[in-house]
Amino acid sequence: MALNNQATTEIQATTTEINNLIAIVQTAPSVKAYERAIRALWAIFGDFFTALVAKKSYLLDSDFSLWGCSPAERRENLAGNAYMLFYKAVLDFEPSRKVPFAAYIAKIGE
Repeated sequence: MALNNQATTEIQATTTEINNLIAIVQTAPSVKAYERAIRALWAIFGDFFTALVAKKSYLLDSDFSLWGCSPAERRENLAGNAYMLFYKAVLDFEPSRKVPFAAYIAKIGE
């Protein structure tokens, strides 16, 4: 995996690398390997996915669970929700369907 040297550093990975990380998370040969793989996936997609979840939350008038929260509390709650949705997406993802993981999570985060 290479680092992109733009103003905001983003980790880039090939489809094969991403699918290998997903396979490690799904099969969890060891706790250490699982944790390393899920952290790597979150490093690649976390900001993107969190932004999708936050955008959806701000657009929903029915987001009662976050009414009255300060911006910091709202951000913390949304980050936790985004991570849980992301984790479930990693577990449910099927590379055999030939859909890129980024497209898959984008649909979930809408």
